[in-house]
Amino acid sequence: MELAAFLRKSRLLVSNDSGPMHLAAILNTPVVAIFRKSPPYVSSRRWGPVGSKNLVIENDSIARIEIDEVLNGIKKLLG
Repeated sequence: MELAAFLRKSRLLVSNDSGPMHLAAILNTPVVAIFRKSPPYVSSRRWGPVGSKNLVIENDSIARIEIDEVLNGIKKLLG
């Protein structure tokens, strides 16, 4: 309940594939989700957040995702 209340008051969540990511999406809190493209069973197409307020950043390796990509995603969602 505390996490849901915290996420509801948050302007945005940056997260990997996790329970809090899905909870934020359900609560209409924008999410910048970080995913690995492969293998297919961990991809954002299968496990990404639902809703139109979310942005997925993915690469073949999470280590290859640049900080600027995440910051640009945050700026895009926050307007």
